[in-house]
Amino acid sequence: MFRANFARGLFAANYIAALDGFTVIPGGWVNQHYIQLAYQLCNCVTGFAYAFLVTLFILYVMNLIPGLSLRVTEEEEMEGIDTVEIGHPAYDFSVQQEIEMWPRRIPAIPMAAREGKKE
Repeated sequence: MFRANFARGLFAANYIAALDGFTVIPGGWVNQHYIQLAYQLCNCVTGFAYAFLVTLFILYVMNLIPGLSLRVTEEEEMEGIDTVEIGHPAYDFSVQQEIEMWPRRIPAIPMAAREGKKE
């Protein structure tokens, strides 16, 4: 969004807008109307600030409503969010535990190579 708005201030051309026969604009950077770029940048900053502040307000109100808190308790976090929220775990960790229990295989290295001697 920012790039498109910035490009609009940079490349806006008065002769393109005038093709419909009615619209008259001063143009952008291309037509030496340099202030248009500042207008577009102010528009970007204003839009970002508005979206940020409104989102902040909505999240603050959500956090005040019981059941819509933004964080879970530490106990729920330790138990697992999937189990708390949907009632069952999303991943089966028993397979991982079985893999960790398998014996580790050590590659067969000749004794002389382990001691650094040449055969």
